[in-house]
Amino acid sequence: MEKRYLVRQGILVISQAGAVVILCRMAVDGSQSGLANTFPLILISLLFLDAAYLSLKNLNNSRILTQFSCLLLLAAWQFLFSLFGRDGILHGIFYLLIPITVLQTIDFLQTFLFQDSSYRGQKSFLFLLRITCCCSAAAYFLSMQAFSLALLLQSAAALGAGTTLMLMHRKRILFFLKSQKKVLIRSFLFVVLPFTCYILVFIDRARYLENMGSYFIIMTSFVSVHSIVNGRGADAPIYFALRGREAVLILCLAAGTSGMVGYLTGLGTVGAVMVFHVLSLLAQCFQILLYHRTVCRGVGNYYGYSLSQLKREERLREDFSNYLHDEILQDLLSIKNLAGKAERPEIKKLIAETADGLNRSIRARMESYRPTLLRSLTLKENMQNMLDTLSADYGEKVGKIDFICEENIFLVEPYNVMVYRILRELVTNALKHAQAAEVIAELSQQKGKILLEVTDNGTGFEQEEYRHQSHRGLNSILEQVSMLGGTMQIWSGKGAGTRITIAMEMKGEDSYQSFIGG
Repeated sequence: MEKRYLVRQGILVISQAGAVVILCRMAVDGSQSGLANTFPLILISLLFLDAAYLSLKNLNNSRILTQFSCLLLLAAWQFLFSLFGRDGILHGIFYLLIPITVLQTIDFLQTFLFQDSSYRGQKSFLFLLRITCCCSAAAYFLSMQAFSLALLLQSAAALGAGTTLMLMHRKRILFFLKSQKKVLIRSFLFVVLPFTCYILVFIDRARYLENMGSYFIIMTSFVSVHSIVNGRGADAPIYFALRGREAVLILCLAAGTSGMVGYLTGLGTVGAVMVFHVLSLLAQCFQILLYHRTVCRGVGNYYGYSLSQLKREERLREDFSNYLHDEILQDLLSIKNLAGKAERPEIKKLIAETADGLNRSIRARMESYRPTLLRSLTLKENMQNMLDTLSADYGEKVGKIDFICEENIFLVEPYNVMVYRILRELVTNALKHAQAAEVIAELSQQKGKILLEVTDNGTGFEQEEYRHQSHRGLNSILEQVSMLGGTMQIWSGKGAGTRITIAMEMKGEDSYQSFIGG
């Protein structure tokens, strides 16, 4: 984990150093130092700075944050190369980066909206995006006319396919817009007001308004996602030397110093931005060294955990210890005692069956602690596979497990993992402890309300019994559901089977912060 983090920071440092070299060339050349480039240069600096900030904060190596940081860098380089007019190779790179940036932007947005999970139409959509991107890049080497036409077709294909996807998954899109509406509106206003003022001031100067559409789209997306990311502000790593107001103060001082140097040296905006990038580069190197030193000293906990979280961890350790003692150790001792008689066929068979049982038990416990939801499958397919595995594990004891659920159901993080784990626990209890021959599980989500019902025809129990120590599994589920603001109802009786119903509200505000945090 540390290695991946440091490699990512190294790439950002190299990118920042490359930007400094390009800015030095611009400062020496002087051809791009006009007032028209002031706004693009400031925007480019913000993109580089934010990419570095998000990457430094991404201690958990969240894939979505890494993807967003790369997108910010890609956009920053594209805008930087766009300042070179018709200057041969650099402007050629700018044109080649356009279709790639379009592809990466749309790919990031679909990953973010669907939380990196599989959905209907995903493969066809991504295939279309990649093919049109490759065609646009190849068309550049033919002629500018062919490139412009291919880029237009790429944009039209992305718009058409994207609109179709949004209509197919309108419930999910509406849920996202509803849950994040405050952030989106605030971000839109934060971007649109400065852009409107800038356009009104330079409405009659076409050169000052070049690439303004691209700037607006990138800035709106970056501010929106950044606002959601900042919802995790309390999770700032302890090795960050500066936080909050201190960081803002230092940033303002760096910007002021850069502007003063640019003015005094006569290098203007380009010189000021160059100095700002040098200071940012030094700050990045300092934070990386501080991180490395902190890790080497053995400080592995970068976030302040609450007392309740520590207690839950302690309960998890106790539960795991009991599991090892009651289920694993006893079987291992049995195998050890039988090893001396392994030459007898019936003993060999018994050892093999015990080993298979251990294998299933360990896999089941691993799945219980950290469910494996395959990104290539939908939520229903993942749950169906899990239930099929349980059915196979219990063999002839199980008549059938019926799972009723819509094909395109969606549960955002962390509700998808939580409901998956709860469903597994409830069905396992019904098969293992209640000796149920038939289990019916039904899952639905309507207007942000999750409803899970599991019914079995097992032995059942008196309802007051589930609060006792013998029903720790149900008590644990009740605790998890309560933490998410949900309710759990139980109907059961001796020999009458059991029906358990769980209901909870799916809150999107916390969901996307959880997804980004990894």
